[in-house]
Amino acid sequence: MDMNRNELVVLEEKARPGRRSGLSLLLREYRARTRADVFTDLLLGILACLFVGTHTLFGVYPFAIGLLAASRRHTPAIYIGAVLGCWFLGEMGVLYLIAYTVLLVMRVVFSLLCRKWFESRGLFDEHPMLRVLEAALIGCLMAAYELALFGIYDYTVLFALGVIFMPSLIALFFAGIAESGLTLAVLLGKEKYHPEPEARSYGFSVFVGAGFLLLLFGAALSLSRYSFFGISLGKCAVTLFTLIISR
Repeated sequence: MDMNRNELVVLEEKARPGRRSGLSLLLREYRARTRADVFTDLLLGILACLFVGTHTLFGVYPFAIGLLAASRRHTPAIYIGAVLGCWFLGEMGVLYLIAYTVLLVMRVVFSLLCRKWFESRGLFDEHPMLRVLEAALIGCLMAAYELALFGIYDYTVLFALGVIFMPSLIALFFAGIAESGLTLAVLLGKEKYHPEPEARSYGFSVFVGAGFLLLLFGAALSLSRYSFFGISLGKCAVTLFTLIISR
């Protein structure tokens, strides 16, 4: 369905050569959205806002970067959610706000170039590995900023390595899930899951498993300090992820 919609948008762009800007393409795409698309936008925006404060090892917050890099049709909503979440990070939120903005601009530029070279693709619909590369480039920029500002020490080097590799792994995880056809309706049991042939490969399973474990670790670590009526929210997150994956 996504490809058909993108093909229609491309055909419309060819018919109107005077209106080929990324903004006009994005507006046409949003006019064709359904209620389910709007609900998914809201859900992913909230998820991105929560991911901003979900940390892992070495003080890295990789999940919102990975989600923003891997998204296709819901990129603006994810960016808005990530920007709102930056307010809860204090001074560090400024760095991540700049990173999210640069990543969004980078995705617009690369997706427009892909539309020029491969006319079957639409806005924010780059090749999955290109999206992973974009997450890695943002990580490299953040690592260079950290090393230039604080010098080369053990903790800055660990942060630099973490901010390069962890967002890339998360982006590969989310991009792989999106490309495999796993949707919210499938997770809720409303539709049957029919994975693509690539999703059955050993390499895909390894990366998805590694990304899932990193996501589970980050959620449990960030929620471990919170409890509700004596119930650990970190343990609830582990239980929820286990139930989802078991389905």
